[in-house]
Amino acid sequence: MTPLKPIEVFQDSFRIAELMLQLYRLLENDGLQTEGHLVSQVRSVLGAAEGEQLQLLLNPVFLGCIREQAGVPTATMRAPSLANLLRQAVISACTAYETYLSAALKEHIFVVIEVRQNDFFPTEPKLQSILKGLHSQSENASAC
Repeated sequence: MTPLKPIEVFQDSFRIAELMLQLYRLLENDGLQTEGHLVSQVRSVLGAAEGEQLQLLLNPVFLGCIREQAGVPTATMRAPSLANLLRQAVISACTAYETYLSAALKEHIFVVIEVRQNDFFPTEPKLQSILKGLHSQSENASAC
């Protein structure tokens, strides 16, 4: 099996972020409906008992029904709770980007070093001291 290209790694990882955004878009609402004509019609279609709690989620792209047996509290579908999906989507997108950069660096690092040669290494004294410290730490680790 051939290894994935960096862009393919990114696309695979980014799909999770896209899924969370799509889910948020479906669940976004101005409040759940628990009574009224539409709830009665859905109750009839589902064959739900009159005493069973139904929560209807309605927006321009989605109509959903949460039955009592699902055990989903109404607070779960409010905007502050759904905002967690957006936060997780951002985290997932950042992770996908980080994964892409890591894969791209792994694929191209030797070409960059070859082309840049001595210019590859940083010239700023502070950065050189940090990298020197890392080099010393790696030597100590390999000696153990």
